[in-house]
Amino acid sequence: RRGESFPATRLDELTVPDVNESSLDDITYAINEMFARHGAPFKDKRVTKQFEQFSWYQPQPGGTYDGVEKEFSDLEKANLKVLARCRDSKLAATHRRTRAVRGQRVQDEGPNGAEIMHQVLQGMGVMP
Repeated sequence: RRGESFPATRLDELTVPDVNESSLDDITYAINEMFARHGAPFKDKRVTKQFEQFSWYQPQPGGTYDGVEKEFSDLEKANLKVLARCRDSKLAATHRRTRAVRGQRVQDEGPNGAEIMHQVLQGMGVMP
């Protein structure tokens, strides 16, 4: 990947239809990039490696996901919500595609959006 791949996340208002055209990987990268621009220290070394090669990535020791998000502009906060909504929708669609084996009990509902977001943030290395 090159430096800042998704500058639109800080410059333009994103819409669900536009973001839904993106792959889950691109949406996840865009979210990570937003946090990287504000110095989020990622626990996942793979994510850190993606950004540490760029001079604009200056991790804040001891920084937290919530603390970094508070630094977001109103536009970035709105765009994060759109990105997270589309990511959660794509994750839920992937979850729904898995079929139960005959005889196995099917859960009525999968994880809710907050649980999915927490799992994704853990996977990104943003949350423990």
